[in-house]
Amino acid sequence: MGLRTVQWTFSGIHQGEYMGVAATGKKVTNSGISILTFAKQDST
Repeated sequence: MGLRTVQWTFSGIHQGEYMGVAATGKKVTNSGISILTFAKQDST
């Protein structure tokens, strides 16, 4: 088993309604970290 971390960023233009918020035409950026767990599998 092993752990891996991924730091990610995405950006775009707010062109449509999102979660009840009307489009603004402005650039949006979001970033975060994901922690992934991998289990060893048999290679049969």
